[in-house]
Amino acid sequence: MLHDRRIPGSTANIDHIVVGPAGVYVVDTKRYLNKKIEARSDGMLFNTKPPRLFVGGRDQTKLVEAMTRQVSTVRAAVGDLGADLPVAVMPVLCFVDGEWELFSGPFRIGDVYVTGPRGLVKHTARPGELNASERVALGHHLASRLPEA
Repeated sequence: MLHDRRIPGSTANIDHIVVGPAGVYVVDTKRYLNKKIEARSDGMLFNTKPPRLFVGGRDQTKLVEAMTRQVSTVRAAVGDLGADLPVAVMPVLCFVDGEWELFSGPFRIGDVYVTGPRGLVKHTARPGELNASERVALGHHLASRLPEA
């Protein structure tokens, strides 16, 4: 796990990078104390639009959209490794202290997995193709390519 990594050529940062068995997770953490986290669609029967992210009743889909730059930065760093094993790079929004519907649990908006801390641990520990030594090597590579902020 890498914390608070600088995006080269920018003042922006990546909160966390987790290298798990299934790939690399780019984690943006947000703290919205006691705010309801939900995905909403427009309610149409044959809706083709992706759902939108609402936090405390306000549209916060911009948080999902902001993941693109972070993920592309990490993908480029992973690509520099030139490994034969294809490595998935997956975006995650993790809400700390948010409120979730009783049975809602984590959800996706596009490619972004939206969850809380417990869901993050479960999601990043999923089985996958990367063995322990590959994960360590990948973690060291990412640490060298993406310095601490």
